[in-house]
Amino acid sequence: MSIGRFEDAVINALKTNSDNTPNKDIHVKKYFGELSQPKSYIHPQDGNPNLLIDYIKEDPIKNSPSRSEHTFNIYMAHLSFSGNEKTRTLKHKDIYSLLNHIDNKLSFNSFENSEPIKISKTEKIFDNLSQQGYLTVYQKRITCVLSTNTI
Repeated sequence: MSIGRFEDAVINALKTNSDNTPNKDIHVKKYFGELSQPKSYIHPQDGNPNLLIDYIKEDPIKNSPSRSEHTFNIYMAHLSFSGNEKTRTLKHKDIYSLLNHIDNKLSFNSFENSEPIKISKTEKIFDNLSQQGYLTVYQKRITCVLSTNTI
């Protein structure tokens, strides 16, 4: 399986609900540096969370020349247009539900010929006022093993 096809499979999986119907409450796409300056980040107009998938690196597996471990980051950007503490608390609960959705869709799942996906860490990397409102960004790191002869 190629890295690009694997990345597309992850994006498609995250775009669906647990019953495999389309999830119209989130945006999922490849990352192109949109969060390099979080304060000037432009969030989708509908206010729905944005999941951005970023390929990070490949690590060859010792004693297995035909396999390598690939690392991706999934950035989850969520915006609250209100400074009201109660509203922001509700938005954070939405974030936790979305983080759980990502875990359920990816953790230990496989796509085509990949080995099971491992989620190694989740961390908040930004939580502050941006141009559009209060922006919260989480980074979730995932790894999987792919056969190098199909990359």
